[in-house]
Amino acid sequence: PLGVEDVIEQCPTKIDRYGNHYFAAIEQLCLASAVDGSEPVRVHGRHVAVFCSGPPLFDTILTITEPDHDEKEDWPGGCTRDANGVGDAWVDRLRNRLMASHSRLRERRADFLMYQILDLSSDELVKVTRAYTTRLSVLDEQPHITPMGLPEEWLSEVQLAQLQLAVVARRLK
Repeated sequence: PLGVEDVIEQCPTKIDRYGNHYFAAIEQLCLASAVDGSEPVRVHGRHVAVFCSGPPLFDTILTITEPDHDEKEDWPGGCTRDANGVGDAWVDRLRNRLMASHSRLRERRADFLMYQILDLSSDELVKVTRAYTTRLSVLDEQPHITPMGLPEEWLSEVQLAQLQLAVVARRLK
């Protein structure tokens, strides 16, 4: 019951143990813009919840993924809905790993699959942080100090990135 409530309410990132069973919730951020820094960073928020049966078999896993309910309010600068399925790209990578010949994912128990889901979610966060690093480097290389001062567009984007990175840091905790 507590795990189901956490799914409905989209709780913060956490891992819990209920008796012999495990529950993980991840506030996932997925990159929706170019990684080369040519444009401002855009992300889509997802909420991923994983239930995994415990010992002795670890034979059942249930995964629920849905768009972040609070993304529009939580994300500085607003956001657009993930109409292109960007937020579920990790699912395709997981499916490819499962379908590969001699896949360890199919040979191992459900807890190993749960670890893979956590790993893929953290990989998405790494992509987001690298995109910010690249974009801020591009902005830093641009001539941004003029006789008139700092261009409003440049300053606004740097300030927005600062606010967005604060949300990224909160989701990492």
